[in-house]
Amino acid sequence: MNVVTSRIERLLDPGSFRRMDDMAPTMHWFGRGTVNGRNVYVYAGIADCGKVDVHACYQRKIDWMEAVLADPAPVVWLHDYPLREPGGRTPIPAMAEALLASNSTGVGRSFCLHARLSEQAPQISVLFSEAGAAQTFPVRLADFVVMLRGTHAWIGRPDAVRIMLGSTPDAEALGGAEMHCRVSGAGDVLAEDEISALAWVRQCLSILPPKKGGELPVSEPAAPERTAKEINDAIPQDLNRPFDMWAVLCGLIDGESWVGVRELIAPEVMTGLARLGGMPVGILANNPLHRGGVLHPVSCRKLTRFVRFCDRYHVPMLFLCDNPGLMVGVDCEQDGMLDAASELLRSLAVVETPRICFVVRKAYTVGLYAMAGPGFDPSGFLAAPGASISVFGPKALDRFASDRSLSDSAVEAIHEMRESALNPRRFVEKGCLDAVVEWPDVRDTLIGRISGFYGK
Repeated sequence: MNVVTSRIERLLDPGSFRRMDDMAPTMHWFGRGTVNGRNVYVYAGIADCGKVDVHACYQRKIDWMEAVLADPAPVVWLHDYPLREPGGRTPIPAMAEALLASNSTGVGRSFCLHARLSEQAPQISVLFSEAGAAQTFPVRLADFVVMLRGTHAWIGRPDAVRIMLGSTPDAEALGGAEMHCRVSGAGDVLAEDEISALAWVRQCLSILPPKKGGELPVSEPAAPERTAKEINDAIPQDLNRPFDMWAVLCGLIDGESWVGVRELIAPEVMTGLARLGGMPVGILANNPLHRGGVLHPVSCRKLTRFVRFCDRYHVPMLFLCDNPGLMVGVDCEQDGMLDAASELLRSLAVVETPRICFVVRKAYTVGLYAMAGPGFDPSGFLAAPGASISVFGPKALDRFASDRSLSDSAVEAIHEMRESALNPRRFVEKGCLDAVVEWPDVRDTLIGRISGFYGK
């Protein structure tokens, strides 16, 4: 059994793979099969393909993508490339001009079809080796990218950087898998080996719809891994004390259903797919264990990308809030805080997919809006008992109230705001909050609301 065959067999249901190419000498196989009985397309790169006609390979790839576009289903790209030039050296292919400039059979056409596919059906890339220059875009044009530890993806390989810029960069810092998963965001999942990488792909596909507009796969509900009491015990009464939102998440979603996305970058927010009462949902949660849950430019961009993915495939979203707002300061402003937060708000303003905003402990100022809060048409706006919803937190309001230059009316307004910040039921009385839900009832309440979306 060769490497390509073993990967395909690990990915697909036994015996379901069917080749869709002409079996000619090539650098990749094309085919289709099933995962959990549902159709998927598979591209598999061949690292030991020997000498092949690169231009003909691109032509076959483009023909195959046209066929996929005509009958969309999820696409899994198993990227592996020949290391003809070891050490990160840039190969110069024959017929480079045709590959560059052909409108119908060149690299540009391949990129264009990749991008169009992302609007029609989910795409997942798995990188098994080194990808450079034009090879990198087919990897990242997928919705999700799984990178094996030790792999590389770089637009400019180390030798190209040395020739063009006169410096010799560290290969890992330039394009290592860990860097892309922790820093650049080009990688969504860092896998230790092929088995775990392909297992993540199978689990992800089990939650996603077959295509844009397709039905989400509902399954039998599974009990959560934690109880409501364990959730309540995990949340500190001190609004500023860190805690791990994972403890809350484990008590809400179905056990063993979590499919984390971009877990290593901007960990102050959590994004991933899961099931709630057997129904697929997209989870977007603040995690105050990391940087206090404060939203930074990178966390806003992470949320924006996931919001747009869930909206494209109509995956209902659950936002779990515990953040004091947006980070301020010179570094964040120069890193594009205003631009990143505005893009997040723009994505939420046009979303058509149902979404629930649930305040776990606190949500202040724009941090509330960034989690699909009031004004952004949430399908549900709920809070836990003791949740703090305000422009500023209670301690900050106390500092404002101590300012002797304030008028009596201003001080009175601050005290009024402070009372509301410590009692979410006042927002229910004012018609601003749908309900305050006790922890033993939270999971069932969320399931009831999500099932209403599926019923529609």
